[in-house]
Amino acid sequence: MGSASQPMLVIKANRALLKKRRSFKDIRAEYEDLTSNTELKYKELTPFQQKLIRDRIRSQAKKILFTTFG
Repeated sequence: MGSASQPMLVIKANRALLKKRRSFKDIRAEYEDLTSNTELKYKELTPFQQKLIRDRIRSQAKKILFTTFG
């Protein structure tokens, strides 16, 4: 059988973990600073490249449609 002091050891260990735990507000404050400075840069496409991509997406969608329902 287990000893009577084992539950007290578990409680003591849990208390030690709680002291190390950071609050949600602290974590959120750190991430807010990081995300506000992020700027996304997208590659500029010519109208011809946009049309090629659009046509490729439409053809793939038609193939999927006809293979599943055709």
